[in-house]
Amino acid sequence: MARTHDCKASRREAAGAKVVPLPWVARRRPRAAPKPAYPHSDDPDDYPISDRTLLTVGACLALFIVASVWLLGTMRANAWLEDCLMAGHKNCARLVVLPSER
Repeated sequence: MARTHDCKASRREAAGAKVVPLPWVARRRPRAAPKPAYPHSDDPDDYPISDRTLLTVGACLALFIVASVWLLGTMRANAWLEDCLMAGHKNCARLVVLPSER
């Protein structure tokens, strides 16, 4: 089978040459296209997100939330200490109560 867009093939056809396929190419059956693991969509950028990616994103979000809660608690404690000192109080340290020994 000659290709029409190939310059050499069109010159061969014009010269009267026959194109004979190789024996192993002539016996080859066309392969069926493999079925995708997920439903095919028309959007080429639409692909499923892997489990590893989802776990990584979830771990990053959990770490971000924990760090945010810790930071807010620390800032709240420092704000309380600053407010106490700005009010002119002399003893703004928190009391530490040790458990009594019996």
